[in-house]
Amino acid sequence: MLTRKPAIGETLRYHDGSTFQVVNVVGTLCWIRYPDGGIEPFIWQFHDGLNRLFSHA
Repeated sequence: MLTRKPAIGETLRYHDGSTFQVVNVVGTLCWIRYPDGGIEPFIWQFHDGLNRLFSHA
């Protein structure tokens, strides 16, 4: 589970063990880069708590 706001350049780990690099954070959105170069946003903080699918690597 995330314990704080992700930082640009930080590596995050998904619940299945795969890792991603943080490329941008704006408000509650975080953009991550996949190993194949693709980029996708996800919500790192919900109104009722932090995203439990990701953790700090």
